[in-house]
Amino acid sequence: MKAISLWQPWATLMAIGAKTIETRPATAFWARRFRGPLVICATKTWNRDVLCRLRDAVNEPYEFPEWDRMAEVLVAAGYDTLGKLPLGAAVCIVSVTGTIPTEYFHGESPGKFKEDELAFGNFDAGRLALHTDPAKLIRLNPPIPVTGHQGLWDFDEQLLDGQATGNVSS
Repeated sequence: MKAISLWQPWATLMAIGAKTIETRPATAFWARRFRGPLVICATKTWNRDVLCRLRDAVNEPYEFPEWDRMAEVLVAAGYDTLGKLPLGAAVCIVSVTGTIPTEYFHGESPGKFKEDELAFGNFDAGRLALHTDPAKLIRLNPPIPVTGHQGLWDFDEQLLDGQATGNVSS
């Protein structure tokens, strides 16, 4: 099974179903054709810029609406402190159903996608949007400790032993 590593809080947003589209640079050629199960892992450390932005969102509410909304969604899901977000762990398995250029999202907001989706991702021009099927989301609870990698990498499926994973075939 393949996997990717995401910074927190985006990995957890995927795990709780608040984020169903992950964007990648257009240079990530694997993303163009990838379909099927994909393990989402949280990186083992925090990104310093992300921590600063989250702090700013808390200290200056309404100044950063996307970050405010992100914090609101995480708190509603039981993550009321950053320390509760898992690091260095597989947090869920998603099923990738397709990929489209992010330019599709420019201009008018497409009605079939949640507004949060646009706030929780990087939809700059020149990127690819990987769509996942929310009905096939499998949250790994507890998260499984892993050493992640950059890009697309092979996940050791034996680590899933004992987890109720169900069917994530595409």
